[in-house]
Amino acid sequence: MPLVLVVEDNRVTRAMYAAGLSGYGFKVAEAAGITHAKAYLQAGVMPNVVVLDLNLHDGNGSELVQYIREDLRRDDIKIVIATGSTIDPFKLFELGADVFVNKPIDLARLINMIREVSSG
Repeated sequence: MPLVLVVEDNRVTRAMYAAGLSGYGFKVAEAAGITHAKAYLQAGVMPNVVVLDLNLHDGNGSELVQYIREDLRRDDIKIVIATGSTIDPFKLFELGADVFVNKPIDLARLINMIREVSSG
């Protein structure tokens, strides 16, 4: 199963995603924001999929997309944007996001999206 990095500053939402994904056999790492996620990536453990909220306490999630795509040059890491914000999804795709979904998102839909992007 793929390693999924959940980047979400809402502790309850992050825990729900992590517990649900773990329950379906995914390996899960958690980050409360961009700084924590970058530290995780800089440690050299690369996830297969990043589930990313956009409005984080320490910045906009698009910064992390840009970091993964441009600084790390990792096109193999799939990025699922899950946000309650109103945003033009085409801008996210231009940055390098693979999938965009509006919150609230149920766990079954999230799991299907992760399976879809990680298998293709």
